[in-house]
Amino acid sequence: MLTSRHLAYTLGLLKQDLMERGVRKPFASRELAVRLAEKIFGIKNASVLEEFDCYSDRAFHIKGFQSSVNSPHGEHLNGQEFVLKILNSCDSNDLEFVEGENETIQFLQKQGFPCPMVLRPTGNSDSDLKAVVTLPISEKVSLKNKENRNNLERCVVRLMSFLPGKPVKEFCGSSTSLFIIGQFVGLASKALQVSNIFV
Repeated sequence: MLTSRHLAYTLGLLKQDLMERGVRKPFASRELAVRLAEKIFGIKNASVLEEFDCYSDRAFHIKGFQSSVNSPHGEHLNGQEFVLKILNSCDSNDLEFVEGENETIQFLQKQGFPCPMVLRPTGNSDSDLKAVVTLPISEKVSLKNKENRNNLERCVVRLMSFLPGKPVKEFCGSSTSLFIIGQFVGLASKALQVSNIFV
């Protein structure tokens, strides 16, 4: 029977694999996350409520005001909450994978699964739901100094609508909760089998 100990062990192996491949979290402060949300996605009065735990990416829970023009379906999103996700530079180099993730999220959402809405950057076409930015690898590196090119990295940034709930780590201690997670993953996998998305 799977337990939270098994899950922790599996996640530990994942973290070790990322470290061996040289994958590191992007450098991003709360202030930088606010600037990216405002400049790229047109969020007004943005503020970071919290940063979520991620192994290799950065994810910030943000509150602010956004024009509905950035929503692929034209929803009015003013005063709502968002998640700003900054992918690590390794995953950011595989734009086909990123597009596949976006398509998967949109497909599952249309099938009735509780998925966030991926919002497009200001000025992008409806199908382009990402932005690529250059970030310093640490707070000691300046973007203005071109000699520091080796200390910069390109990262994909996405903004998604926020879905309230609890992180898996907060309720995965029982076999019942693990069963519910497995059931959800199984249903999502079955739905994706009839799609044309390569995942």
